[in-house]
Amino acid sequence: MASILVIKLSSLGDLFFALPAFQAIRRYHAGDRLVLLTAERFVPLMQRTGLFDEVWGDRRPRWWQIGRLLDLRHRLLRGTFSRVYDLQWSQRSDLYLGLLKKAETFGVTPQARVIYAGRRDRKPIRQRQAEFLNLAGIDEVPLPDLSFLRADIARYRLPPRFALVAPGSSKANLDRRWPLDHFAALARSLQEHGLAPVLLCGPDERDLATALKSAVPGVHDIDSNLDEIASLARHAAVVIGNDSGPTHLAALAGCPVVLLVGPATDPVKQRPLGEAVRVLHRVPLAELPAGEVLSAALEIARQ
Repeated sequence: MASILVIKLSSLGDLFFALPAFQAIRRYHAGDRLVLLTAERFVPLMQRTGLFDEVWGDRRPRWWQIGRLLDLRHRLLRGTFSRVYDLQWSQRSDLYLGLLKKAETFGVTPQARVIYAGRRDRKPIRQRQAEFLNLAGIDEVPLPDLSFLRADIARYRLPPRFALVAPGSSKANLDRRWPLDHFAALARSLQEHGLAPVLLCGPDERDLATALKSAVPGVHDIDSNLDEIASLARHAAVVIGNDSGPTHLAALAGCPVVLLVGPATDPVKQRPLGEAVRVLHRVPLAELPAGEVLSAALEIARQ
């Protein structure tokens, strides 16, 4: 039994984007010991996927934190890894791959033995990941399985047909937000077409939820976790949202998706993973009319 290491440290959204690659690697190395190195805060979630024999938390030591660097070095060398998949795709990877000279390493930086040159290509992430894994002999990267994310949503007592609406984004990316008055107009139109709007707003987006509920009576406001977002997405007719974690998670769970993007997002590279996807790109984003968004949503919504 070989020991295989997968490296993916960054944001929650990037981890979900990497799920198809994780699952493809697990199938290819079905009889091997598979270890994921990820940010400490994501360890419990990644353990729940059932894909990895071990999930290691990384505190991302800086070059001057000698003690932490030595601990990381010792841990990586003790793992006796024969193959490493670097899905981090950043210059930081050189630190990790440089400590694993004896392993067969796949990455995008000079320290990798096999280098994927298409990191910056303007292609959807799923295609770039497939090309990357093809270098290692992995031929198929299917759509992800999010069955490990499950919750009972009956307590929300939602109507039979509803649409998920994700008006937020991280506070570091406020330029990714479609204007709130546009979302209000969209919510009213969804109601007129028999689709109840259900808001997906995180704890730091309560102001958005409050404003939309005030502007559009009858909007459902759900302060949901990852399990609930995935479960809601399995039953929703469509999800409409900005380039944000909830929108992409709902798409990964199999919900038809309309992604709204402006100049801050590449509409090709950030295209959601899913079978029914519409990406509406406008510069500036505020000039994207609610009527166009509604038409796209109704076109792909599940009946």
